[in-house]
Amino acid sequence: MTSQQKLDGARRFAFTLIELLIVIAIVAILTALLLPVLSQAKARAQSVKCLSNLLHQVGLGLKMYMDDNKQTYPAARSSQLDPLATPDYSHGFALGGQRF
Repeated sequence: MTSQQKLDGARRFAFTLIELLIVIAIVAILTALLLPVLSQAKARAQSVKCLSNLLHQVGLGLKMYMDDNKQTYPAARSSQLDPLATPDYSHGFALGGQRF
């Protein structure tokens, strides 16, 4: 086997510059198509995280309200509120003070 035959055999398995550039271009196009989808998914994940935090904060607020008001839920409608009732502020009692 001559050195020319060895060189021809090696060329059959090597990529040309054009083939490499085409592969790089295809990868760049696929990346460009994928980036907007990833940014939308990131924005959606951020909104879900924000909503989860909001619900957590509302739950904590409801729990604190119930702790301060003898385990009763807040009024669902403003017509259920008694404007003449004296509010039960037990914050001082919770901290070891006297109940108002």
